[in-house]
Amino acid sequence: MSNILITGHTGYIGSMLTKRLQLTNNVILFQGDVVNIDDWCINLSKDIDIIYHLAAVEHTNTDIDIIRDWRVNSQSMLQLHEACKLKNISPKIVFTSSTNVFGNIDSTTITEDTREEVAAIWSAHKLLGENYLRILNKLHNVKYTVLMLPNVYGPSTSIDLMDRMVVNRVIKNAITNNVVTLFDNKSCLRDYLYIDDVIDAFQLLLDIDDIYYNGSRFLLGSNKRRTIEDVWQEIVNQIPGTSVNYNTIELASVEYRDYISSTDKFNSATKWSPKVKLSDGIAKTIEVYND
Repeated sequence: MSNILITGHTGYIGSMLTKRLQLTNNVILFQGDVVNIDDWCINLSKDIDIIYHLAAVEHTNTDIDIIRDWRVNSQSMLQLHEACKLKNISPKIVFTSSTNVFGNIDSTTITEDTREEVAAIWSAHKLLGENYLRILNKLHNVKYTVLMLPNVYGPSTSIDLMDRMVVNRVIKNAITNNVVTLFDNKSCLRDYLYIDDVIDAFQLLLDIDDIYYNGSRFLLGSNKRRTIEDVWQEIVNQIPGTSVNYNTIELASVEYRDYISSTDKFNSATKWSPKVKLSDGIAKTIEVYND
């Protein structure tokens, strides 16, 4: 049994991770604001083995509190480090990031070593948070690893949380209005991963060798080449009477990113691989929305 501190436990992924880890571990739920060093000090103790840092804010480039975004997605790692110094503790840290930090790259298959071409402020701040940890690892031996997520979908602990995820919203709109909308980027490759597979990956980080807490990055993905249109069509196939609306409006350049993730590194370290097929995951999500 591990003593685990989780930030972002009220979020879409955090709430599901909390539910899973509470079955076999002692889970402490972060209370307060991750940008406040005093709140970190209140939540931290010498008994904590590992911190799952899922607290984050995400916006579009046109609707963003840049300072708040930086403080939560980046500066919080500096505040955590300072609080650990004050408490004289050194828990392991799992930093949650996204494949979106790679932005508009040339390669259609990304690895942990692919050079980032950041195209959004949120992604820039996520990458900065990771870079803070990288520096702290070299200077102070801060133990951390990074889990980089693709598009996650599927049930969560509430409908409101489910509605935060793109694929879930498309499913809900198909159920409610019998239509899905495809844009000019419909032929772009994307990676989609069912929530249970994501939670499995987080759980495996409890037992992974400590060598990987020396700044390792791990990509998650489906190992499948699917376009946005492929996924939307699967939703249409499962919800009778649903039609496709094609919108040809030109999108921001970041929306034309075109890649999938190689999960070879994480598979080698943990034997993880996705278990839930896209068709099954969509069916389970439809079932929850229909209940």
